[in-house]
Amino acid sequence: EGHVYVEALVPGVDPKEIDLSVMRNTVTISGERKPFVERQGQIVHRTELGSGKFSRTLELPVDIDSEKIRAECRNGIMLITLAKAEHAKPRKIEIQHS
Repeated sequence: EGHVYVEALVPGVDPKEIDLSVMRNTVTISGERKPFVERQGQIVHRTELGSGKFSRTLELPVDIDSEKIRAECRNGIMLITLAKAEHAKPRKIEIQHS
């Protein structure tokens, strides 16, 4: 109710190499996947992860409180928890009756 959750796939990317920025209702994830380096005596038949810079921008349906954001990376998946801005949260209005 008070949060937005984002899961982003970032396999093969060091979490220290990922930049996460939030402005109002826009989240940007960017970074760089390093190329695969063959080791001495190793034979590689095929690699499926591309290398290079990447950037993803998501527009969320509500404004976000930039002070209340948590992100963690586990097994190639970045989990981002964003708190909705106070003005974007639903508010119960009490109806006056006589």
